[in-house]
Parts: sequence; structure tokens; C-alpha cells
Amino acid sequence: MLSDTIDFQTSGREGKNDLWILSRLSECVQRVDRGFTAYHFQQVTTALHTFWLYEFCDVYLESVKLILYNKDPEASAERCDATRQVLYHCLESFLRLLAPFMPFICEELWYVLLLLPNEFHCQSTLSQAAPSETSAQLPQCV
Repeated sequence: MLSDTIDFQTSGREGKNDLWILSRLSECVQRVDRGFTAYHFQQVTTALHTFWLYEFCDVYLESVKLILYNKDPEASAERCDATRQVLYHCLESFLRLLAPFMPFICEELWYVLLLLPNEFHCQSTLSQAAPSETSAQLPQCV
């Protein structure tokens, strides 16, 4: 089952929007798993499209922009780090789900994720053999 390979342990510092996107990701994984099991590939692609476009990009990314760019006065550094971990987990999980349909693109994006600083993927399975090239420039939590 796909849900056995995509696991995330919360730290307790996540906000409501972080927990919400994790619940939506869990639902997406279950729908993709059911679709693959029944060979209903349209169900799989619909689940992936709905999660990525309407839940992750439209809602979650918009809700965490202030936290990631340190413009939310109520957000602590711990909350920012937790949000970055959730963001990374969602990206990694989505690439795993999308890989059967777009293997070459997902592989390239997977290597881009490996280039991120270690604090992004400390809970990830991607951190096994990260390249030593310069890391991507992303907002830093203060």
C-alpha cells in the first residue's frame, strides 16, 4: 500500500493549516491507493490534480506565505520550521504519487529536493545521500 511508504510524524508545533494539508494529503494517498488497486487511473489522476492544484497550491501555499517570509508576528521560529517540514513532506509525497505517470520529471524534481538544506528533510527518506552542490535559496526562518 502507498500509505505505508508515506509517513510523517508531527512535532506538535504545526498550525491548523499544516494539520489540514496533512489530512488532505492522507486522503489523496488513500484515493490514489484505491485507484491503483482497482486500475481506475482516471480516479488517480483526478485525486492528484485536485490535491495539488486546489488544496496544496490554492489554499495551503497561500496560507503559509506570511509564516515562511516572517511577516506573521504571531509565528515563532519553531512554527516556521514545522511549516517548512510539512511543506517538504507534501512535495516529497506528491512526487512519489506522481512518479508512475511522469517518472522522468519526478526524478529531476526529486534531485532538486535533495539539494535543499538538511533542515528541510531531516525527517525524510530523501536525506540518505544528498549531493554536496550548493543548496537552493529558500526563505530562512528567523
